Amino acid sequence: GKRPCVFQGDTGHAPRTGHTMIFQRRPLRICSHLTPAQALTALEQAFSSGALTPDGFIQGRISGSHVQLAHHRRGTRNSLKRHFRGQVQASGNGSLLSGHFGLSWRTRIWLAAAATILLAGLYLSLLAPLLQGKTPDPDGLIVLALVAYLGTMLRVGSTLGRHDRELIGKRIQRALAIDPMSPDNPAP
Repeated sequence: GKRPCVFQGDTGHAPRTGHTMIFQRRPLRICSHLTPAQALTALEQAFSSGALTPDGFIQGRISGSHVQLAHHRRGTRNSLKRHFRGQVQASGNGSLLSGHFGLSWRTRIWLAAAATILLAGLYLSLLAPLLQGKTPDPDGLIVLALVAYLGTMLRVGSTLGRHDRELIGKRIQRALAIDPMSPDNPAP
């Protein structure tokens, strides 16, 4: 019979320490013996109404050849979770789903704006007065606390989603009829 393409997995662009940099994207490539149309139909059936997981569900949107998936946990609202965005294209006798995990563009814009405002506030309230030989504004400590809070929230969001890449990758493999336990298809 037809042998499925090998799961490509991590290309080594991300640390394996359980956390990622704020704007870092982690790649994911999965090959299938299904045609692109069959693969998109299989993904639509698997994820459009939500694929249950032990702690929530994976849901997404398939539009044209584009795929967007995210893991939603019960009892948490993690706007800092990493979403999978990819595209299905023809590859040999089958298809290739190629994409990456990263923050949503809305979250990236929000984080960039928040970081810019907080760093400007930190400079204006603490650093600029020190450089001019003046006493820093005590309100600068509030800005410093907000910077620490933002950093903590980023870490919590990253920690909550630390297994999402593996979980979503395995569910995609299952949807595309690829045996994750096959020696030809190593786990993510």
